[in-house]
Amino acid sequence: ELPPVEWHLGGEVQHHPALVAELARAPALLRTLEEQPHTARGVVLRCVETGRRVVVVTTHLILNGVASNLRALQVYLVMHAVQRWCSPHHGDSILFCGDLNLRTTGESALQLVETGRVDPSHHNWFMGRDVGVALAELPEEDRCPSTIG
Repeated sequence: ELPPVEWHLGGEVQHHPALVAELARAPALLRTLEEQPHTARGVVLRCVETGRRVVVVTTHLILNGVASNLRALQVYLVMHAVQRWCSPHHGDSILFCGDLNLRTTGESALQLVETGRVDPSHHNWFMGRDVGVALAELPEEDRCPSTIG
């Protein structure tokens, strides 16, 4: 069997050149994804009665309330890391658990876990588009108007 493993999610980005290319249009988002300290851990267990494998994966995703898109990207990275690590076979069960920090049942990270994809028009991509961008870096028209003074 495979030994237990731990992945640094920011380090997993390097295994996905197409993702890096897509996020090159949002360099602050890419930088934030790569710099996050979050990890995932995996272990393969085998049922003594049936011999069936159970892949257990646990993680702790970013907490930031507007970073739903980052949570979806982190789930994507975890899922692909598991594929590279243990190549789950037909009949294997995967238990994906942890503190996902989901805010609603409609969040893109949960949609990815449940269906294997997230619609490109999902509202989380729009809401989190400026995660990692300092206010001074945003174009004037994208800044929220000040209510002070």
